[in-house]
This record gives sequence, C-alpha cells and structure tokens, in this order.
Amino acid sequence: MKGSSMANRRMISKSLSYSEKFHALLQISYEGFAAAKKQPAGFPEFCQTLYATMIPHPDDFGRMSGSPFNIKQTVLPSQPRELDHYELALCLMHNVRLITLYGNNKEFLQFENFDNNQSGIIGKRTTSKFPQNTEPFSQIPISSQNFSELSVISSLTKLNLTKLNLTLYCPAQPDAEPDKIPYNEIINDLNQKAGTQFKTTSEKTKSLIATRVNNGFTVDDFKTVHTKKCNEWLGTDQAKYLRPETLYGTKFESYLNQIETKPKTEADRLAEKHAGILAWAKKAEAANAQ
Repeated sequence: MKGSSMANRRMISKSLSYSEKFHALLQISYEGFAAAKKQPAGFPEFCQTLYATMIPHPDDFGRMSGSPFNIKQTVLPSQPRELDHYELALCLMHNVRLITLYGNNKEFLQFENFDNNQSGIIGKRTTSKFPQNTEPFSQIPISSQNFSELSVISSLTKLNLTKLNLTLYCPAQPDAEPDKIPYNEIINDLNQKAGTQFKTTSEKTKSLIATRVNNGFTVDDFKTVHTKKCNEWLGTDQAKYLRPETLYGTKFESYLNQIETKPKTEADRLAEKHAGILAWAKKAEAANAQ
C-alpha cells in the first residue's frame, strides 16, 4: 500500500462549464423527454448537479460504487428523488462518456479522464478497493421497461444522437495495452533532445504517457512536443520543465498545437544577455545623473 489514507480533495476544472459531454448530459435529458411532453421536474439539471457533486467522492483511481442507492446516500442524501432518477442519471452519464459503469450488475463506477483532471495524486495513490475496469465500452439501453416509474422515457431509445454533432456518443477505441505502448522510444527521444536522463521504468511517467496514448495521441505527437518545447526552453530558466510531469500533463495538446519557435543559437542567447547588461547600465547611468 502506498499511503495510509485516500486523498479527501478533488479538483474541479472550470472547463466543466463548457465541456461538450457535460452539455450533452443536459441536452440528451431534455430531448429524451421532449417527445413525451412530460418529464420529472428539473431532471436534466439534476443530472448535471449529481455529476458535479460526485466528483469529490471517488477513490484515488477515480472509482467508486455505481449503486444508485449508495450514490444517493453518499452524494445527495437530501434530494427527494426516487432511486430510478439516480439510476437513469447514471446511465445517461455513462452514455455520454462522463463515467463508465462496469461489473456484472454495473455496480462499479469509473470517472472518465480522471488522471487528466486529478494529476496531482498520481504517484500518491492508495490501494483501490474497486476492481479495474477491463470491459470494452458499450451504450446502456434505456427504455420504459428498465425504468417503470419513468414511463415517459421510451423516446430516449429513438434519439438520433448524431444530430447533436458530438463524436462522444461513438464507442471509444479500447485503451492501448500497456505492454504495447512504446515508452522507451518516447522517453529516449526526450532524453536525446533535452539532454536529460529520465528512466523508462518510472511508473509515474508510464502512467502519464499511457493517459495521453489512450486519449488518441501518437508517438510522433510526443516527439513533436519534445522538439517544440526544447526549441523554446533549452538555454532558459524554463529548461527545468523539460520533464514528463510537465510535458505529458493536461497541457500536452496545447504544447502540440503551439506555433513552433525557431531554436535559439548561442549567438541569440549572448545577444539577450548583452541586451540585459546594456539595459542595467543605462538605468545605473540615469540614476547617477540625478
């Protein structure tokens, strides 16, 4: 066990406010009930509220019980809603890929992209009491037969989800198998370009790389980030950030898409240093003249 207790705080990013998936949770709830012209009062908003208030509760791996009863008692015990409302909300979160429900009876829950949003706990994790999900993703069918008290939801099964113009409803590609991720090639490229000596066996580094690979990024993307950030940071105070923890974190995509800067030559660095000295000399001269 790596720690004596689970971290009791979680980060909630402001990006949740404009997340396509979070918006889709609201939209699919509204549109699913629209055809029936009836819905439980405030149900779409309840779905979003439930998701946001669930965020502080998973363990260090983003896992928690997927039981509607446990969710209700743990997250929103004062909500006067039936368990069917909680179960339906969890199914909708699953179908828009905010969470994954897994297990024979969907009794376990995994937050999607948990490592991206809670990167501060990587390397400090305790042991999880919940099993890791190894099941391929599939939509959970929703019908009035599943939720007898919510007979109006049958129209949810008829939604043309593609009209929402979101790709998140498409089944995701299965995560890359850890032993097939080219950790050595990626880290060796960084070490060669940055002059560093990071080990390819570091579990923290491998976890960061695996997260980016499972997000769809390629080895060439890693190499591009290495090249761009080395060109920008080598020979400056920022060179200390040429490390996996920084490069492969939540800003990876921003680094990948930034405009490439021209590598600084030794002459460039000397010119910058000389300009600094001249500026200091002029200030000193002005001060002495007063």
